[in-house]
Amino acid sequence: MTVLSQEELDHYQRDGYLIRRQQIASTDLKRINEALDVAEIDLIEESQRFGRSYTLGDRPFMDLDHRTLQFEFECRETSSKPQLRVVEPISDYVPAIAELVRHPTLVAAVASILKCDALSLWTDKLNFKVGYGGGFDWHQDAPYWMHDADDVQNMPNVMVALDDAPLESGCLRGIRGSHLLGALPGKQDGSALAGFYTDPQCFDLASAVHFEMCAGDALFFDPFLIHGSDQNHTANRRRALIVTYQPAHRQTLKSKAVVNI
Repeated sequence: MTVLSQEELDHYQRDGYLIRRQQIASTDLKRINEALDVAEIDLIEESQRFGRSYTLGDRPFMDLDHRTLQFEFECRETSSKPQLRVVEPISDYVPAIAELVRHPTLVAAVASILKCDALSLWTDKLNFKVGYGGGFDWHQDAPYWMHDADDVQNMPNVMVALDDAPLESGCLRGIRGSHLLGALPGKQDGSALAGFYTDPQCFDLASAVHFEMCAGDALFFDPFLIHGSDQNHTANRRRALIVTYQPAHRQTLKSKAVVNI
């Protein structure tokens, strides 16, 4: 089964998320992770030669053409080498990821959420989540995109677990039903990145759900769902690809190319 059932759609619309298990074959996951092992080395080397580095707060970033690289900042004592935290976009750099973005199971499910026949890519990013890497504070995706898109409510996310994501590895978590609250204000604590994170006064932590996943599982979630992750308390990485789709014939966020799916 690829398209979402009515029961699955009801769950997604009510809670703001849906997990489907074992969507990607283990042989495909092995091939993708091997390609990412090579890409990670190449991206770090290219960023050191050609990238433009900067910090937001105390957090290191690098722009490499239209691509943004974030580096780990909380686990530097575990490695003397730079460690990638996030790369966005990634699918136009790694062909195996470009294939995954077009996986028919993912595409059919998102098409049923959007009730449309054809999709295009808005953005995609790879969360490397290295061993002992830092977490991500509570946030919504839609407010990041509102200055670049007029239709953010029609940009659902899919997170594909490329490794197992148990609780102790800092798995993604979300606030059930928070997508119904619309765009919420940022934190008011005066920190440099406060505006990027959702004001904790606006939601109830009692509704938090931890999305423990196995490699190959897929999590579909609304762009207004409040979500984040804990620190990885293990030595094991927890790679995950997050793809954001939209109706067909629309530009991507960063390169402005049209990538129809």
